[in-house]
Amino acid sequence: MSDASYKAVLHGCLDNLPTLNSRLVRIFISSTFTDTREERNVLLEDVYPKLKLHCKKEYGMDFQLVDMRWGVPVESADDHQATELCLQEIRNCQRLSTGPNFVTFLNQKHGYRPLQVTIPEAEFDNLYKSLEENGHDTSLFTLWYKKDTNQLPPIYVLQPISSIIPGYKDKDNKEAKAQWNDVYDKLRAEFKFASDACFQKNLISEVDRHKYYMSVTEAEIFNGILKLPDSAADHCLCFVRIIKDITSHLDHDKAWRFIDVLSSDSKSLDTEAQTILSKLRDEKIVEKLQNTNISRHTVQWSEKDGINRQDHDSYLSTFKDSFFNSMVDKIDKAVKQQRSLIMDELYIEVLQHLNMARERCSMFYGRENILLDIKCYLSEQCEDPVILYGQSGCGKTSIMAQTAHMVPSFLQNAVVVLRFLGTSPDSSNLRRLLHSLCEQIVVCYGKERTSVPEDFEELKDFFSELLKLGTKEKPLVIILDSLDQLARDHNAYKLHWLPRKLPPFVKFFVSTYTEASDLLGTLKNIYLKQSFIHVPVFSQELSTQVLKAWLKKSNRTLSDEQFSLVENVFIKCTLPLFVKLTFDQVLVWRSYYILDKCMLMNTVQDSINTLFSQLEKKHGNVLVTRALAYVTASMTGISETELEDLLSLDDDVLTNVFQIHVPPLRRIPPLLWVRIRHDISQYLVDKEVDEVRSFFWYHRQFFETAERRYLSDEKLKEEIHSLMADYYLGKWVGVEKPFRYTPEQMKRVGVTSPEGKADRRISAQPMIYSADSDGKNVRYNKRKLNKLPYHLFEANRHQELRSLCLLNFEWNEIKLKAISLQEVLLDLALCGEKEGILHKALKASQQTLRKFPETLAMEISGRLLALLPGNVRVDEMKLLENSLTACAQKCRLVPYQPCFGIPSESEMYTIENAKLPINPKISEISSDSTHFATLSADNEVLIWDVNNGELDAVIELRKKEDGILNVMSKSFGKDVLIIGTINQIKTNPVYIVNFKNCALEEKIELEKKYSKIAFFDDLKFDITSDRLLVTVLKQSADVFDRQSGKLLHEFDVNPDEAILIAEDKMILFHPKQTNMYTIYRMDTFEFVYQISCKETPKAIFMNAQRDFGCIVLEKANKVDLVNLQQGPNVGQIAGTIDLNKVKDLTIQRVQLVDDLCLITGIYSFVLYDLKSKKVTKEVRIPESYDPNYRVLEFHTVLTPDLEHIIAGYDKNIILFSVATGKILHSIEATKSRISRLHISPAGGLIVTTNTRNNHVTAWDIMSLKNKPRSYQPLSLNNSVRYMCADRLGTTAVCRSMNSTEFAVVDVSLGQTRCFISKDYEAMTPCITEDGKYAVLREYHSDRCLKVWDTVSGNLVTTFPISSLNLKAFVLGMKSENMVVVTESENTGQNSMELYSLPSGNQTGVKIPLGKYNLMQLVFAENDKYIIVGIEEQLHPGVKIYSRSYSTKTGDEFQTYDNMHPKHIQRLTVGSDCFLGPRINTDKAGNKSWETAVLNIETGDTMVTFKESPVSVLSIGWEGHYGIDRDRNIFNIKTGDKHCQFDTHLGEQKKSVPRPLLTTDENFAFWLDVGAGVVKVGNVQTKQVIGMSPIHSIPMNITVTSEKVVIIGCEDGRIMMLQMIEDKKDADGILKRTLKHSMRKGIKVKNSSLKALQRNDTNKEPGKTKANEKSSTACYIL
Repeated sequence: MSDASYKAVLHGCLDNLPTLNSRLVRIFISSTFTDTREERNVLLEDVYPKLKLHCKKEYGMDFQLVDMRWGVPVESADDHQATELCLQEIRNCQRLSTGPNFVTFLNQKHGYRPLQVTIPEAEFDNLYKSLEENGHDTSLFTLWYKKDTNQLPPIYVLQPISSIIPGYKDKDNKEAKAQWNDVYDKLRAEFKFASDACFQKNLISEVDRHKYYMSVTEAEIFNGILKLPDSAADHCLCFVRIIKDITSHLDHDKAWRFIDVLSSDSKSLDTEAQTILSKLRDEKIVEKLQNTNISRHTVQWSEKDGINRQDHDSYLSTFKDSFFNSMVDKIDKAVKQQRSLIMDELYIEVLQHLNMARERCSMFYGRENILLDIKCYLSEQCEDPVILYGQSGCGKTSIMAQTAHMVPSFLQNAVVVLRFLGTSPDSSNLRRLLHSLCEQIVVCYGKERTSVPEDFEELKDFFSELLKLGTKEKPLVIILDSLDQLARDHNAYKLHWLPRKLPPFVKFFVSTYTEASDLLGTLKNIYLKQSFIHVPVFSQELSTQVLKAWLKKSNRTLSDEQFSLVENVFIKCTLPLFVKLTFDQVLVWRSYYILDKCMLMNTVQDSINTLFSQLEKKHGNVLVTRALAYVTASMTGISETELEDLLSLDDDVLTNVFQIHVPPLRRIPPLLWVRIRHDISQYLVDKEVDEVRSFFWYHRQFFETAERRYLSDEKLKEEIHSLMADYYLGKWVGVEKPFRYTPEQMKRVGVTSPEGKADRRISAQPMIYSADSDGKNVRYNKRKLNKLPYHLFEANRHQELRSLCLLNFEWNEIKLKAISLQEVLLDLALCGEKEGILHKALKASQQTLRKFPETLAMEISGRLLALLPGNVRVDEMKLLENSLTACAQKCRLVPYQPCFGIPSESEMYTIENAKLPINPKISEISSDSTHFATLSADNEVLIWDVNNGELDAVIELRKKEDGILNVMSKSFGKDVLIIGTINQIKTNPVYIVNFKNCALEEKIELEKKYSKIAFFDDLKFDITSDRLLVTVLKQSADVFDRQSGKLLHEFDVNPDEAILIAEDKMILFHPKQTNMYTIYRMDTFEFVYQISCKETPKAIFMNAQRDFGCIVLEKANKVDLVNLQQGPNVGQIAGTIDLNKVKDLTIQRVQLVDDLCLITGIYSFVLYDLKSKKVTKEVRIPESYDPNYRVLEFHTVLTPDLEHIIAGYDKNIILFSVATGKILHSIEATKSRISRLHISPAGGLIVTTNTRNNHVTAWDIMSLKNKPRSYQPLSLNNSVRYMCADRLGTTAVCRSMNSTEFAVVDVSLGQTRCFISKDYEAMTPCITEDGKYAVLREYHSDRCLKVWDTVSGNLVTTFPISSLNLKAFVLGMKSENMVVVTESENTGQNSMELYSLPSGNQTGVKIPLGKYNLMQLVFAENDKYIIVGIEEQLHPGVKIYSRSYSTKTGDEFQTYDNMHPKHIQRLTVGSDCFLGPRINTDKAGNKSWETAVLNIETGDTMVTFKESPVSVLSIGWEGHYGIDRDRNIFNIKTGDKHCQFDTHLGEQKKSVPRPLLTTDENFAFWLDVGAGVVKVGNVQTKQVIGMSPIHSIPMNITVTSEKVVIIGCEDGRIMMLQMIEDKKDADGILKRTLKHSMRKGIKVKNSSLKALQRNDTNKEPGKTKANEKSSTACYIL
């Protein structure tokens, strides 16, 4: 293909379109039938399956065979269509196939020579006249050929056999068939005579004469080879087999099968046929193909059937090899030559849509008014798209196609990007659509195709930017037909991806049908009314005109009586689809048809049903019903191969088809479906689905009618889906499928038993077709992955669905990688498991799984371990076992116990997004309850779907380096956010974002900057349609022009509040430190009114209309009611609510809903009725919800139905009844304080954030009413702030954010052993090396050090040391040792004293340390020494050093100058060295830090590091390696840097827990907080070998000697993960883990699981069969 042609396609040019290449090898097999039985059989059995595998495995292409010779039904002969269908299929193969498309077996038989089905009138008259002139009987001509004047010019048509010989189609009517054979012979002889006579008189040409001698095979060869250009050799093969002695065996009863003999004498050769054949085979084909594409074989005749397997084994083997090798060679060469186009998915996609447009344009007629509007739009400048809409079938698609055709006439050199949505994979899914559109645009405008991003959010932004590429010289036109055909993935129907305003030189067209009300409504919310063009149905007059125009174009017409019938039905319906259906019906009407045969319906559905009825009558009810049922049941499309395979597995179809003839291969003859498709081809659309060329109903009305007709019977529907499920399961691949012969078939085949079985030769269905050795370039079987769950569900095979798909780990993992997590979740939702725990587990994991699909095993096993009791079903246990095994193999970590929580059914979702800061800013929910927004740390507005938590849009406002945006206000009563910054150094930008429509509306550069804003909350914004109000609390209030940013007015006021009121016509100010509010006009800025209050106001709260407010007073529990409605009474006090009698009420906020006033204090709230002027409810939050600290405020909201009040109190969500004031239910929503709580205006859900993480959680209010339950694994009541484990890691002590919550955790059992220090507030816990005792330091006490028994939880001893005097304490490596540093109250001198544990006795060693700052204490060399890091204050400056002391005598041992006092550390327990940074002075006197290893006793430098670690090292027990905070591994023996893990992470924040090494120093663990995972690295190989998600902010981490990783999390969880060091040991570890967890799972099951499982056991998948065992665990999953 030339570059110019390629460019024209991608630019959307509809002229001279090239052939559409496809991922398909489609071969037409041409031959006579009887003489090639053995060759066909060996090809079917051995060669075709190998070719299928080769194409699929090597190139991901389908291989299809079209063999029209066998299984030809009586119907095909009856209507004489077989030859035309063959020729049509040849054209299809030439059009679709990559590489070879035609193979002929041309041996010694010319074959069947058919009668001409249609003959032009002039030619027929000449033939007829010549017969009359020569005295021939012409009665047969008159009887069998009728003139059709509806054809222009008229033709004579051969009549169906059964129309004249009624019994012909009866399978056992031999007399009728003999009668036809006699007629056939006579007619053929007469035609030969007449054609010869006419040719001699020059009345017809040689070509026309030869038609009456030509066989079907010759016609196929002519069309498949001879009429092609010289390149035919590249696509065609010819196999010739000569039985050299066959003429010596003409008397054999099978000789007629292999050579042409006379019909009158089967022992005599038909020399006429042989002469024609010889010329064809030995001259014409040789001249066209040359010998390189012709394979010749010579064999001897066998008395046993002429050719057979035994006598001709060598020939057949050679033939098979030759066929396979020739075919592979041509396929490989073609793919190599055309790879750029075959593999160019963009080119294929664009060309496919252009071909569809061309077909539509060829049928276009009328619509002048609409086209005029479109012409005007193309000719003028406009910022909005054009939206065409109308009812289904009104002709929108044709108008969109015609628009594409019109563009070049109005916009020269325009790039036309055209998509008929839903007709291809890249036009069915929004992400793929945007990717395809972007690729086409960047190629057409000379950009790099690789610049197109893969991420969906990036794609949306990229697409928007690409629209700016349109220029005057090269405009851009985008045409997207049928938005309603897009899948709903990525919230496509919310249309956030459509541009709100178009750049210059861009035209945009979209269409949808009126029945898609949600789409049309969204479009009308976004665009102006003048952007819409309604597409009406045809008028009656136009319908008739269109039909006549179409008939004329097809060289057809109708009789007057027939036209009257058409006009009558157009009175009832004029939908363009109905007109097209009517046209297709009348197109085949012959002029000689009686009117009773010319039937038309009055509706689209009836017309389609009539079409189906005609198909069933013509092709057989069983065949048509099953074939169209499979097409319809596929839901999105089915390939030719799949349909042929399915029909070949359907024994009802085969039994019906093979009533007369039983072929050697039990498989559907391809001709049967080809005949059906020929009759409905215009209603089917070819497209690629799941990387396979497929076809489906083009119009939804066909699908709906077919579904009602063929799948309404539940039994048949289950049967259809069941067979389709078996197909995708590969159940019958290489397996003989049983069937039953009918009595008639038994007679024909000669068997005595009706039972039979046969291999149907269907395609294999692995989940993965092929993959490279490194696991890359994987070719998945997406058809199976997408189709199997649906068909199993519809087949009511729910147990298999669970075991093979839903609860099959391998399935879920492959589908997650091959397609998406969304599709996995949709499978669960489809099958009624949307509320199940597996669905909740995966949905809660979606943020991690999208980045790291390999962690799926951990997500499943980490949640489900504790939920499976001992008597689980096999598939459920298998899921868990396989998940654990995969954890061991891929994550290298397995859950030591359940490590993730199971969300409550009231928890709809939790957003975990690394872009969100801690305690994220979130907006209120949009007025239509669809969206809320958050402001990221990267200056992005993230807009979320309220209903599912999916990220709908990312709007980047400015680059981070240009300054941080840190203020976000929601305009009251509007779905608009105003974003700005308090850091206005260079500029003062303000951004206005419509978060309902996900669009950046404006960026404004304000001409005034504010330099003295201290806090984020001091800057406030509000807007009107044309103005922006900016308030800096206690400083200024200014109004700017919304378009230009120009300062319009500065109010002379320093406000505490500034609010727009009275429909944005006025501004209400509260000047600071005053008892009044002032009101000004917004347009003229004139003073209007002053509201005087008796006390200083705290705040004002307004209703939704902003026409009524409540002023809360600062020091009085009173609320002044004020009128804010525009008019003479604005600002008037309407009354006062006196709440001084309400106890413990310090008013914080007020919510006004209708006539109710919800007034919230610090510990309570009040409901006040404005009509009755009474307090209706007074509620105090029960003390049981009070934490051990003071709650300063909490949130309450009144539900829109006024039935409930929801409170976010500390960490709890509490639901109250308005009617009773009582608590209906509550749930612990977080381990920290709820910081924000917003309710959706529709009242279905609330959204919360909390103070100590960046999560945003949505809660279903209805589920809250139903007392939801959830399961949490090993957890504290608050965030795990500190954790300390003993040397072996058998016991750990954890402290939460609550300073009185200390838990002793038995690591080996994975459970809390006891709690200690409940009555004492203490700091970081310490534990002795043997784990027996914990030492805690109390905050304020005269005996601040306390020793606790970690087994019993009892207090053992206390130390008489005041918290005021205690400077530090450190536990020794020997469990009995502890050193304490105190400061004398009198002298300020420090001293260090050694104690014995657990007694607390002094050892007698006390070391004076002076007044130095002691920065670090380290026990070393088995507690022989203690090393102290010292900072000594000098005047001026400081001196730093370290000093060692003997723990036995207390003597000073050695001083180590210039050592950093805070970062010294021991190497190992028994090492005589220690490590730390020190100041090094070079020869030039320059000072720098270096890290060194020093001998404790001598102070000698043993090793100097070549590169200093960035922090203290984590060192194992060996002392060979250490790891610093930035994941650098150092060789301590040499001082070399060994490696760095995860270099892309860069410098780690100091707040992140430091990485660790295992005790043997072979493995490293570190936290990737941004990704939310813990990772494992192999120190020796320097490779990351595993990871596990965390789903919380990790607060601390430790690893035991048994390689159990313990992570303390912000959400209170204590995660325990067992590392799998050697995969050989995995089985034993997994068995222990499973047994251990299941034993605990029983407790969990009994205590909380009943509330987690569904109560409604009849719920879907509720079609559970009676013999299926029920399982509570199944409902859990």
